[in-house]
Amino acid sequence: MAPYLHEYSRSMPLMYRTKVANRHIIGSFHMVLGHVPQGARLFDIGCGTGALLYLAVKLRKVALAHGYDLSREAVAASEGVSVAVPELRITHSTEVFPPQDLTNYDVVTMVDVLHHVAAPMQDAFVSRLAKTLAPGTLLILSDMEGANLFTGITARVHDLVVNKQTVRPRRSTDVTAILTDNGMKILSIAWCWSVVFKSFVLAAQKI
Repeated sequence: MAPYLHEYSRSMPLMYRTKVANRHIIGSFHMVLGHVPQGARLFDIGCGTGALLYLAVKLRKVALAHGYDLSREAVAASEGVSVAVPELRITHSTEVFPPQDLTNYDVVTMVDVLHHVAAPMQDAFVSRLAKTLAPGTLLILSDMEGANLFTGITARVHDLVVNKQTVRPRRSTDVTAILTDNGMKILSIAWCWSVVFKSFVLAAQKI
């Protein structure tokens, strides 16, 4: 992963170049990509600069690699990349909730996004996402494990210092229950440690 992330980020502003080039160290990208079928049409919610999408193009040969993010700066950083990737499309959105036009994608991913959603909106966010997906769509949702006390503390401290944001990591059991209640079949769930965070990786399919 590292060579591709360096390749993708080399023309980005320094802050984003540093974050993207080292993104494989923090988080569960490797496990998420393992669930993406070769040649799939992929949409990434909260895609940031599009690092996961670029990796999916290179490592999973996805036919489409689309996504959106609320950060204008992150989207702008992606527009300055020096590599040509026709499959890749990243857009800026001011709408917190997922878009409604996800029916043309085989796989939808959401990585390290849920804990950034305002706590009172998290349940509604996951519910609306599940209801938006077309039957058969694969959802891969990964986030920091709220059931882990240590991760709960480190996640809050990290985002308070780095992003000036108060976050709320959710328990994977809560997310699983919401998805199940909204027509999703849970296929698998796994966990991984990266630096000081424990993350869950949940794969589900719309029935």
